[in-house]
Amino acid sequence: MKIVLVYPTIGLGPSYSCGVGSIAAVLREAGHQVTYRNLASLEDVAGLCQAIETDAPQLIAFAATSCQFEQLKRVIPQVRAVSKAVVVCGGIHPTVQPDCLDEIPELDAIVRGEGEFPLLDLAQAMQDGRDYSHIPNLWVRTGGAVVRNELRPLIADLDVLPFPDLDLAETQRAIDDQAGMHRMIFSRGCSFRCPYCSNHALSDIYRGKGVYHRLRSPEKALEEIQRDADRFKFRFLFFDDDTITLNREWFGEFFTRYRERFKFPFYCNLRPGTLSRPMAELLKAAGAKGVALGIEHGDEQFRKSVLGRGHTNQEIRRTVELCRNAGIDEIYGQVMIGLPFETMELHLQTVRLCRSLEIIPFRYVYQPYPGTSLARTCEENHWLPDKSTYVERREAVIDFPQFSREQIQVCFDVFSVLVRVKFLPLRVPFVPTEQLWKGYRFCTGWMVPRIRELCHAVPLLRRWVIYRPQA
Repeated sequence: MKIVLVYPTIGLGPSYSCGVGSIAAVLREAGHQVTYRNLASLEDVAGLCQAIETDAPQLIAFAATSCQFEQLKRVIPQVRAVSKAVVVCGGIHPTVQPDCLDEIPELDAIVRGEGEFPLLDLAQAMQDGRDYSHIPNLWVRTGGAVVRNELRPLIADLDVLPFPDLDLAETQRAIDDQAGMHRMIFSRGCSFRCPYCSNHALSDIYRGKGVYHRLRSPEKALEEIQRDADRFKFRFLFFDDDTITLNREWFGEFFTRYRERFKFPFYCNLRPGTLSRPMAELLKAAGAKGVALGIEHGDEQFRKSVLGRGHTNQEIRRTVELCRNAGIDEIYGQVMIGLPFETMELHLQTVRLCRSLEIIPFRYVYQPYPGTSLARTCEENHWLPDKSTYVERREAVIDFPQFSREQIQVCFDVFSVLVRVKFLPLRVPFVPTEQLWKGYRFCTGWMVPRIRELCHAVPLLRRWVIYRPQA
């Protein structure tokens, strides 16, 4: 059977998904013909439709976050216009918001949770001409109604899954676009329950269905790296696991063997308070070029009461110190801006902390992900966005009295400058600062290009004056 898997990253640029790659591997292992496509912009939709019309697949499956699902409301009707294939959508958004099936009439079904075996069952049933409306994890539109099937248990042993089968051209394009960085992930789930993260919504959905946080064995993880090193050209790796230090036994075995087998520099994510000195030294010895540290916010009380993260600023400083003493110089501080109940003064606490740590700032705009407790807070207080599509984690979306959307966006835009240029005062009244920033944006966005055009035009005008026709 011909199957097309589509991973939309509209507005974010080329990328690839290890989750979609894992689904592709399971389907190909069963003998299906699978095509993997990344949808990086709305301009790519025409090419996707043309390829679908030419290849005539029987099954088309999209993966979607909440932001990308809004984009699919425009994409899927165009796909349906050129194909009679069964069209389904899976990913985090359909999992936590399954009623989204009603929002796109052209969708035949959604896939909730882990998609490898539900999609395999669907493809096999379609190939055999059997009814597929009662496959676990699927919500299927049939006869004017929707059949809502239960979730199957989580995949307990990730080693039973084949390595993600990523399209060579699409994946290499994404690696090249990210300056030679190849992203890999060896775990699923997280044992923490941060109220802003979709992991806590997923763990609630899967309660009673197995252990939520799982890892590939170190041996299988190393085999996957070798497999990708033989297929792709990359300069360094980013291990996308939410917190790679959660399982210390796994951490020790994996990085000890990685150091013996590979020379690729790498980055990974850390949570303050989960790193010891021997672990930091092992990271450096294995080739750690940098780490991304989840700071989230600079005010301890706010971080604890609103974000559910109990680590102190002292623990953050200790983690930074351990990395720096081990020789890991690139330390990225991940923070969120525009959180519910945040104020300008609370935001400046984040700026002050990052200044004192002397780290590389890496900021996100807070996004109210469906199913999370903070998103419910935004909904109850009517702070949710008033438009459907936005650039995920880069564009301010919520608006509340003490921290307007416009203020949040300005703080996001200038955050890195405020952290790096320490002599800039933080006590300047915000309104003048906001107006100055608007003036700067106007100058760089309109005046500077006009001045450049004028400078380019001066020699031409001089020639016109000299050589213009005489009356």
